[in-house]
Amino acid sequence: MNNIENPIQAILDWFVTQPLEIRQDLAFLTLYSLSGINSAVQDPSTNNPEGVMEGWLEQQAKLSSPNQLVGTTICVRAAIDFFVMCNRETKEDWIKTIEFNQTIRNRIGATGKDASFIDKMLERLPFRSKLWIKATKSWRNLCNETLSDDSLRTWMTLQEATTVLE
Repeated sequence: MNNIENPIQAILDWFVTQPLEIRQDLAFLTLYSLSGINSAVQDPSTNNPEGVMEGWLEQQAKLSSPNQLVGTTICVRAAIDFFVMCNRETKEDWIKTIEFNQTIRNRIGATGKDASFIDKMLERLPFRSKLWIKATKSWRNLCNETLSDDSLRTWMTLQEATTVLE
């Protein structure tokens, strides 16, 4: 192997540094969207989506085919971008999220139903927004460097060259 980091390992290394609350959301939303592993997350007995994702990433990082590993990386990168990072990157995104949830809370309250679960969520949104803004910034840095298309092509080419030379 060369000194350039395995891209799935780079995702795993980034993932495990995130706060638990972020890892749980990331894992659930990402794994739920990927075919073949979403059944583990849908299982109600799975109370540890972040552990499922960590284990899955560890398995994927061991793929012997550079093409498969890069293909998996591209799918995970796209799933995280599309299903998770979208609308969580800026203060303005979070203002819209808070306003949306307040509207839902008001509609539920107008029906006379218990809205305490939304009240609790609304209380945590300012804290969560700071966590997410930090997480999205570090994710964008990873995507622009190690997970960029150019970096992935370079890694794959070096892996294939190493295999030919062995």
